[in-house]
Amino acid sequence: MPVIIRPVAPDDRTEWEVLYQGYADFYGVTQTPDMRARVWGWLHDPDHGTEGLVAVGDDGTLLGLAHFRAFALRPPADFLTICSSTLMRAEHVSVML
Repeated sequence: MPVIIRPVAPDDRTEWEVLYQGYADFYGVTQTPDMRARVWGWLHDPDHGTEGLVAVGDDGTLLGLAHFRAFALRPPADFLTICSSTLMRAEHVSVML
């Protein structure tokens, strides 16, 4: 099964919410619709710094997500990218490995 990795898009919201809720459930974190709306807003705000990628199956279904942001390091005057959220649907993990 081919998998495409691409930036999260506005049309992904419904499936992204299911995946992001699964991420919270996995870590035992309470998550509200307002919290999901806030993170969704960050992912689409070019001034925020948080970015999102999704893994998409050949049928268009979102299989996974990753959220990340860059941090400035002083010294060495460089950047470090931190991945803050990663989740794959369990039935598709072997496809990605």
